[in-house]
Amino acid sequence: MHVCCTRYITVCRGRDRAKAKKLEFLCSYLAELSLLDYDCIQFNPSVVAAACLFLARFTISPTARPWNLTLQRNTKYKVSDLKSCILMIHKLQLNGYPGLKEDAIKVKYNDRELEHVSAMDPPENIPLRFLKDIGQ
Repeated sequence: MHVCCTRYITVCRGRDRAKAKKLEFLCSYLAELSLLDYDCIQFNPSVVAAACLFLARFTISPTARPWNLTLQRNTKYKVSDLKSCILMIHKLQLNGYPGLKEDAIKVKYNDRELEHVSAMDPPENIPLRFLKDIGQ
């Protein structure tokens, strides 16, 4: 899954290296959270990686559309392909996983070297317009 995340991040990296690192760390954090939820096993690792990228971009820039044609073309996934995985991981990002201690993951990603990404407040809701395929 980490290889997919890294490849997808490379596609949308841009010139801002600091933002790209934060995006990479946040994707990794979300991917590790997804490992806590057995229900996430139903998704291919590439779907989880793409959903994590969607959520990381959304968390960093909640007013900008997190998916675009470049990402869709390079990942081969439309938002509709990712929607159920996005919603599942977003729920984990907001609430954690009941009954499991995700503290170790939160502590790990609250480190200065990992830019404190686990301490970022995720937006409560994902606007419906972001969960529609591009062009709809």
